[in-house]
Amino acid sequence: MASNRLQTRVYEKLRFDRVRQSQLSGEDLRNRWHNALKLLRDGEELDSDDIKIKNRWLYPFDAEADTRDRWEEVSAKVKKELETGHITPLFGEDGPPRVLTVRDAYGKVKSNVMEYSVLPGLTV
Repeated sequence: MASNRLQTRVYEKLRFDRVRQSQLSGEDLRNRWHNALKLLRDGEELDSDDIKIKNRWLYPFDAEADTRDRWEEVSAKVKKELETGHITPLFGEDGPPRVLTVRDAYGKVKSNVMEYSVLPGLTV
């Protein structure tokens, strides 16, 4: 049986990026709602896509299936990290960036973040 430390760290690595994307999606929505009218020029119409909730991609996700599919790979990496003492951070300088993946209202990833996001460089 794997140790609690190993299990906890694998759980964090499996879950972190998806949860952070969900949180950033909420922050982006809040900022788009609060700034939608501020960014309009005189005579310009509000694009309804700019204020839609864009988190439909969250709902069809099967966390149990994802865990079963990825557990062996991620737990092997974490076990090595724990053995060597070199723990890869969940984000930051040596880990993945904490950057919002901008999606449209149907969950399709938008290729040009600058064109679509009120906060194109949203990182936290």
